[in-house]
Amino acid sequence: MSYCHRFIYWTQENDYGEIFTINSKATGYEGGNTSVPSLTISYPRFTNKGLYTCYARNVLGLGFSFKIHVDVKGDVPKVSVDSLNYKVPFGSSVDLNCTVTAFPNHTITFWHRNINDIITTITQDTEVPLVEVNLAYYSTVYGTAVTLHCEINSDPQLVAVYWQKITSRGFRSTISPGTVGVQGLNLTHPSLTIEFPVTSDAGEYICFAVNAIGSSGSLPTLLKVFGATPVVTVSSDSFLSNYGKELTLHCNVTSSPVHSEVIWKVKQNGVVRTITSQTSGIRGVTKDNPSLTINFVTLSDDGLYTCCATSIIGTGKSRSVRLSVDAALPYVSVVLPTYSVKEGNGVSLVCKVISSPRHTHVYWHKEKNTIISVLKEGNHRYTWGNNSRSINNIQSGTDRDSGHYTCFAINAIGVGFSRTINLEVVTISEESNEKTIIIKDDNSKILEEVNKERVKLKEGYDKKFKMVGRKMDSINFDNANVHEKNAALHKELRKMTEEIKQIETGVTEGIRMTNWNEQYSRKKNIKIHNLEERRFEQ
Repeated sequence: MSYCHRFIYWTQENDYGEIFTINSKATGYEGGNTSVPSLTISYPRFTNKGLYTCYARNVLGLGFSFKIHVDVKGDVPKVSVDSLNYKVPFGSSVDLNCTVTAFPNHTITFWHRNINDIITTITQDTEVPLVEVNLAYYSTVYGTAVTLHCEINSDPQLVAVYWQKITSRGFRSTISPGTVGVQGLNLTHPSLTIEFPVTSDAGEYICFAVNAIGSSGSLPTLLKVFGATPVVTVSSDSFLSNYGKELTLHCNVTSSPVHSEVIWKVKQNGVVRTITSQTSGIRGVTKDNPSLTINFVTLSDDGLYTCCATSIIGTGKSRSVRLSVDAALPYVSVVLPTYSVKEGNGVSLVCKVISSPRHTHVYWHKEKNTIISVLKEGNHRYTWGNNSRSINNIQSGTDRDSGHYTCFAINAIGVGFSRTINLEVVTISEESNEKTIIIKDDNSKILEEVNKERVKLKEGYDKKFKMVGRKMDSINFDNANVHEKNAALHKELRKMTEEIKQIETGVTEGIRMTNWNEQYSRKKNIKIHNLEERRFEQ
């Protein structure tokens, strides 16, 4: 007679003394039935720890095994990091090192990022945006728009885009949508367009993109902005021009960006006036032809000239140019101060004229008994020489021609005149100068001898008179030459005075530039002889 078991089950007693019945239908177990009485725990967990007992029932009753102790080995993964703080240069990659120890082996690894209490989960399937710039270097001219291109790949979707600018001194500034003077910086067009670049816009730029995982930036791209105030030069520091001539003061302008205006400034007696292309009497003073041409130089043009060019960056100026105008009143000299002529004879009163600008008229004044007469060309009693040597030819002198004569010359500056010439016309009366001697016929021989002696005395007197006259003429002529040389020396002295003024101006400018270099460039500038230095150059 057979008494086979008809029912089998297991029990588990945990660490807290609680007993659970495990039958063949319990989740996570296999066996534990009449066919397979053994119990298999499919995936042991810490809740499976405890004492297990197998029970079997038949018609005679219930039997059970010894208690089996089951201990589940293992724990949650142990996770450690190498450092709690990292300091990383901006834009550089960094590895956050993590070590995991797990039994059983861990099945997944992920990170949490906490920013302002906002937690983002980062797994191997999630990434921050990939941000790239097309070029490492951009350049533009001052005022010319430039676009810094940026390309972004992101999964998950982008949340924001912005740029950062780093100056040469390391200062950072953020450029975000809505910043004045820029375009772009949106999710569909992340590139940065600077509408009107200025010098301060130069620096390094980094494009940033943000998604749900985090933010990342591109490699830096460098922007250079070229341009400065116009460089203005002149061909010479001084010019000497004759009155009435045409003169060009040459000026050269180098400008990036291109200059928009050219003017000249002239300083005269402490007053500065501006010359533009619309000023009358000049040519040039334009963008294409900055030189200044004065059509007709006058004394009013004498002064210090400066060429100025203006661009959107600022105004550049040349060094000053000294314009001196060679002009003065006519210098009028006479050969002799005194003339003496016998009545009926002709005489030439000579005066010499030196004039710049060239004189246009010459005339004489005659003064006799406080009455002044003006002698002009065309009077039938006088003939005239050329303009440089005016000769007042009196054809047949009479007593009324005696008097004081002065030579005058006129040019554009004014009137010049000579010293006074004294003309004496000697009237000889036969009745007064020759004595009539009545002698009797018997004394005719004596009378003849006396008359011969008288003629000899007169001839001797005339010879001596002529000799003295020639010596006086020679002395007066030498005196006139001395006056001419003196005038030439005065002219040379005037030129030398102008040159000294120019040198003084150059020395003053040199001292000023030296002081500027001493104050601002002692430690970092290299001075090169004969190389022009520009302010604010880098």
